[in-house]
Amino acid sequence: MQQIECVFCGLTTDRAKEHVWPLWLQNLVGAGEYRGIHLSSCLFPLSERAHSMSVLVFGKVCTGCNNGWMSQLENDFKKIFIQIRVDYKKIESLNKEERKVICDWSFKTITMMNYATNYRQIVPLEHPRNWCFFKQIPKDVKIDISYIHEFQDLNCVQTNISKALFHQGDLDFRFKNKSYIIALQIENLGIKVSYYEDAKKKNFLIGNIGNKFVRIWPYKKNGEFSIRVGYENIKSMTQDTILCVRT
Repeated sequence: MQQIECVFCGLTTDRAKEHVWPLWLQNLVGAGEYRGIHLSSCLFPLSERAHSMSVLVFGKVCTGCNNGWMSQLENDFKKIFIQIRVDYKKIESLNKEERKVICDWSFKTITMMNYATNYRQIVPLEHPRNWCFFKQIPKDVKIDISYIHEFQDLNCVQTNISKALFHQGDLDFRFKNKSYIIALQIENLGIKVSYYEDAKKKNFLIGNIGNKFVRIWPYKKNGEFSIRVGYENIKSMTQDTILCVRT
């Protein structure tokens, strides 16, 4: 069996061919392909095309991770997603344990998506390594969940943060290269993972406009979110990301 350096645990050991979109999910939603959207840091489309599920596999996961914690995580997320799929209003009342499972599954999936597709690597290697070792979402990463009105079986958008509200001189002009946004869509469920390097240390905040989402990491109360609002599509959820000074 081929030996690889696992992107998660860092060990050089036997390789597992892991599907980026897990097989149970592909079978559940009946998807033979998924749509991948790559945007520039200015949010201009670089590519948007359908990909066959059979070829979207990630070869830098070891058998230990694949058959261990990843398998358990898939089982835990599957139970929650099936409940959401039956009634999307569950998004409005997720408990802390359910949010943690969704966050872990999302972070695992966006890492594999970024490393497996032909988009530039925007998720730093230390993120999956530290997450796997400490069992904690990396600092300065935010995760939001929402309802997407435009139905898609499976969809993904990758880009950088491109909007910022600052006084002149407050922000390094290279801020786009120190950030990432990767959003996943599963039917009408939208999950967005966003990051800006040292945001908290620099007193920056990754914000959104309105009450169209629930921030599930770091934990916040649901507030006034309602699935009646949500986002039109996964691109609008991705674009609703802004970097600003924390007040």
